[in-house]
Amino acid sequence: MPVIGGNQDSGAAWASVGMPNVATVDARVDPANDQSKLGTTFKHSIPIGERFSLTLQNSYSVGQSIGAPATTPSAVPLMAAPAGTAAAPTPQIWGNQKAVKFDMLSTGTTFGAGVTTASNVPNPHSTFSTDQTLYGPLHVTAVVNDLGQPSASRSITARFKLNW
Repeated sequence: MPVIGGNQDSGAAWASVGMPNVATVDARVDPANDQSKLGTTFKHSIPIGERFSLTLQNSYSVGQSIGAPATTPSAVPLMAAPAGTAAAPTPQIWGNQKAVKFDMLSTGTTFGAGVTTASNVPNPHSTFSTDQTLYGPLHVTAVVNDLGQPSASRSITARFKLNW
């Protein structure tokens, strides 16, 4: 089902087209932050009896700055340097995220683990998470990133989401 959206405050626009439980293709353009991104996610959920489910997910993306190329200033006011002296284009950033989620369907609890790599970051980043449905659309999520590393971070968030 295609999804197209935008954020009026930032000027960002995105689109997502996918087939449930198979794959999605996502595109995002954010002129306010001079960024664009194109990605795809392959996802498959495997039922384990009636009480559990295992979801495997693999995402690939490429992003790049989309700002106007910077030019070298000229000694003549209000003029830019001749063509060919523009700054080098920014490199593309390639990313990959692999994740596995274990869902306990009867309790609304999900445990997840994943690893993220990017061409502009020397080390992969690991993530461990748990999500608990408290009541209807109210969820609490706990996440630990880079466990055991100096850059480790932890967070607990609550969300309430209604669809109409």
